[in-house]
Amino acid sequence: MAGRAKSTTHKQREAHQAHDDLMFQAVYAYCRELAKAPGIRHRGARTICKDFEQINLQSTGKLVKLSYCTLIWLAAGGCSKAEANAADKSWLTGEETKVVLSFTEETGNQGFPLSH
Repeated sequence: MAGRAKSTTHKQREAHQAHDDLMFQAVYAYCRELAKAPGIRHRGARTICKDFEQINLQSTGKLVKLSYCTLIWLAAGGCSKAEANAADKSWLTGEETKVVLSFTEETGNQGFPLSH
């Protein structure tokens, strides 16, 4: 948006999203490396993290650090901190959220305001 500075929260959210996207790409590359035949030499987690950091630095000009421990954890089927918090700390389950949203949409289509 021209003429308006981004808030600190907005900048942090964008940086976090860029980190998550880059980590997802690194996890995909690491899983492909692990799927290679046993006799073929493959790159390790540290090397993949460093490679993706350099690729991102060259393409965007911003340095995004990746943790090789997190890479190994996510490749082994672990979940990110955001996913864990969404699952453990939410007040409603996924099914309950769908029910509440469908009810809200239904009452909104009938003309009732949310404050009713």
